[in-house]
Amino acid sequence: MAQGEGIAAFFTPADLERLTERMSMHRYESGNHLFWEGDAASYHYLIVSGRIKLTRMMADGKSLTLSFAGHGDFLGEYGGEGELLHGMSAEATEEVVAGLIASDELELLLNTNGSMAVSFAKWLGIMQQISQSKLRDLTQFGKLGALASTLIRLSNMYGVLRPEGLHLDIRLTNNELAELIGATRESVNRMLAALKDEEVIKVVRGEIIILKLDELRHHCECPTAPTCAKGVCRL
Repeated sequence: MAQGEGIAAFFTPADLERLTERMSMHRYESGNHLFWEGDAASYHYLIVSGRIKLTRMMADGKSLTLSFAGHGDFLGEYGGEGELLHGMSAEATEEVVAGLIASDELELLLNTNGSMAVSFAKWLGIMQQISQSKLRDLTQFGKLGALASTLIRLSNMYGVLRPEGLHLDIRLTNNELAELIGATRESVNRMLAALKDEEVIKVVRGEIIILKLDELRHHCECPTAPTCAKGVCRL
């Protein structure tokens, strides 16, 4: 894990080494799960490479996509009393390499290293800001604003700038986009079609290309918050 990426950006090189030297590396094939919703949260996972889809099972038995994680992300459950359980499932959407550290060993490491504990608390604060900003965008600007915000966040995570526009280097179905914003697939179909008609985006062989990023920002009122950090504007 390179310094400055994901949670590593919050640790000094020495603290990062203390963390990674206590980890065991595991490889997961596409379609395999790192953990399941309801499992005991006995480990924390540092994603070294690959992509993860985070899902939750609904009352009707359907799986709901909550978010995506990748290189540098740190997954696990924090705080609470008694045995902690995973609140979601983590499925590899491509080959994933992850470092695992036992939760009690992580707690001991933080308890015995003050600077590392402070850095970890700062990282948790950023995770809270991400959750708060996502909630704002999903609830205050309608479904089109929620979709625009999600596309912007995806561009910050997976965007590749090319001459014709900002390519999202991740393939999502319209149903997955709908799950991310709490909408129906049919409504997402209509909104994407409208954005294509307005030449805000285009879709080529299943890949979304953003042509007018400022128009997406307008739909979720990004211009009112120019100081929003790119590290917070993500899923």
